[in-house]
Amino acid sequence: MAEGAEDPIYWTLFLRYSGLLLFIITVVTLNILTRFLPDPRFLQVVTFLNTTIGLLFTASILFFAGSVFRLLAFPLNLPAPVFSATGSIILLTFLFSVFQLAGEITGVVIDPVMQEISVTAILVVFVVVLAIGYVDILWPFFSPGSRASEACRLSLRIPHGAAKEITWEMVEAEFRYALYDILRKIREKLGSRQK
Repeated sequence: MAEGAEDPIYWTLFLRYSGLLLFIITVVTLNILTRFLPDPRFLQVVTFLNTTIGLLFTASILFFAGSVFRLLAFPLNLPAPVFSATGSIILLTFLFSVFQLAGEITGVVIDPVMQEISVTAILVVFVVVLAIGYVDILWPFFSPGSRASEACRLSLRIPHGAAKEITWEMVEAEFRYALYDILRKIREKLGSRQK
């Protein structure tokens, strides 16, 4: 592959989700091993993994949706932080479930402490991931002299330093430009794949 060329989309998806694939293979292997190892703690861990595999799959779908929306142009990439923050909540819920399982197996009672920490941590993580996502999206528009702020100013035909009232026609034009940009990117991706 030439330098600077992008990897095929399928290879990128495989690399990104190979961890989830490895986790599913591990769960299947552990389910097969339950026939030969009747230890109650081992069965408890395997049962836990079987019940939470859907949770992890949902989190990976949300993270994938967030990364897809992040690739889109400005007005269409606004849902990306919501998907990422929701996926983070699900992942954090899984981690707290792992701690609770470890407490059950070892006999350490951590349930009351974990309840208080989990609610606070989930709220904090959601707000922090959401805030960082929106700062990442909006930062180019507020930094002076950036390409995004200049492109926004030029597309609305606003002279530098002048204030102008935004009309619905301008908003419609921006959405048309965004839709054209999305279709152009898809066409370029498909064209580069055929070469």
